[in-house]
Amino acid sequence: MSNKRSRQAILGQDFGSITSKITLASQTDDGNVHIIRINANVPIGHPERIKTPYAGNALGEFCSFAGFDKETRRLVPGRTAFDQEESFPLKTIFTHRAGVSHPNTIKRLPGGKELLMACASGKITPQMEDSAVREHFALLRDQAVKRADTAGLTICTVILTHPNYLCEAEREGDFEKYRSLYIRLMRELWSAYEAATYQRITFQVISEGQATALYVCEPFSDPSSTFDRPQLWANFLDLDKQSGLNIVVADHGSSTLNFQVQSLYYDGDGRLTNSQSNCGPDWQPGAIGGSHSCNDAIRHLIRTQLAPHLPLAQVALLMRRFEEEKGRLDPDNLPVGLNGNPQPLRLIGTDPRFNVILSPYDIQSAYHTAFNKSLRVFRKEIGRLLALGKDFAVVFCGGSYHSPWLHRVVAQYMEKVKNDAAIGEKPFRVRYAFLTDQDSTWPSAVSAGAALSATRLPHPTRVINASAIALQLVRLSRGETDWVPSSKARLLLAKVRIIPISITEAV
Repeated sequence: MSNKRSRQAILGQDFGSITSKITLASQTDDGNVHIIRINANVPIGHPERIKTPYAGNALGEFCSFAGFDKETRRLVPGRTAFDQEESFPLKTIFTHRAGVSHPNTIKRLPGGKELLMACASGKITPQMEDSAVREHFALLRDQAVKRADTAGLTICTVILTHPNYLCEAEREGDFEKYRSLYIRLMRELWSAYEAATYQRITFQVISEGQATALYVCEPFSDPSSTFDRPQLWANFLDLDKQSGLNIVVADHGSSTLNFQVQSLYYDGDGRLTNSQSNCGPDWQPGAIGGSHSCNDAIRHLIRTQLAPHLPLAQVALLMRRFEEEKGRLDPDNLPVGLNGNPQPLRLIGTDPRFNVILSPYDIQSAYHTAFNKSLRVFRKEIGRLLALGKDFAVVFCGGSYHSPWLHRVVAQYMEKVKNDAAIGEKPFRVRYAFLTDQDSTWPSAVSAGAALSATRLPHPTRVINASAIALQLVRLSRGETDWVPSSKARLLLAKVRIIPISITEAV
């Protein structure tokens, strides 16, 4: 366990709909920020070492699903969830337990309809939901602590992410419900670590969109990263930066679109000095929908129309087959048969009798159901930036852009945007790039950005060198200490012991 003298670190935690990611960030003595993306440090045979089509190949992605085990009557979190007949995203379970009340929110989240039915029937209880979520968060905590100890770090701050759609004005109270439950659970799970390290942990939240924007815009060092920021910025070299450059970060994960505008400011030599969020009061921060929502649409179609009597285990297997096909599937450009028409997609289970045929219309409908709302939000917000009549850039992040269909649709739209900007009455320039094309470590962008968010304050040495404020450490009446301004301090920073006084007198 880390001791009090080790360097302090910030933990960024991205609680995803398919996998969760965690990243450590710490500042070096010269004020630079170093990040550590945390891989699973588990023994051979541990479920988190098993690779599945749903979880990708990176060991740094911790499966955030829970499967219903009929024998033990419990929700089992982790990659073994996919061995069960029914599995649910833990993020959907958590949102349900948080009491998010906006109409249809849970139904539109991945696995939401099935979860509500299972809860209504008594098959899944609140206690089962809570236990699965806690077990997942405990795994993330243990992995973070283990990696921090190895690096000689003590975790002092934990930054938790939340989806942008919770920030919509009409979702009054939903964000606070989500935030409150998240922080309460984390405080309980981290209390033993606080006691062991004599370190009071600060818990904060940041939107997934803001975290991704910071990852794209803020400098950091990471020897394991393949992120070539100069290569990314090379796409935007011809844009006007004199009055600040707006960078749009469209983070489209498996279940939500997170939309963030970040303004970058440069000095006279063209060097980036800082960035800040730049979103208006009437902006639409995000929407529910993504590649996993497409899975939900196909699963619902199979269970209600195509094969309603198919065993649940076979449905789960058919969905794995669909996941394997989805990475190369474009519903608008399906393979053409001898008759000149688009071919349907056949999914086959363990037995040829267990199969379904998805028509081109079925596939197109599933994709439109999954992506239409997020595409509307994206086009609306890009329209706002076009109306400003100044240069801007768009960076696309997130796993949904691995869909050939979404990648093509978005690229075609951006080409139109570029042309519209170039031929207007007052022409300006628009550029765009896909982070997934330039950074193989992009899955941890949200967790890394969350960790970076707490390192943006100037390093203490920089503050001291430029500070004209004298501080002293006072011991308050209840035994606590605090730094307070004092015109009588002989040094810039002076540790002094004084007679116990009240907090009011100290200030």
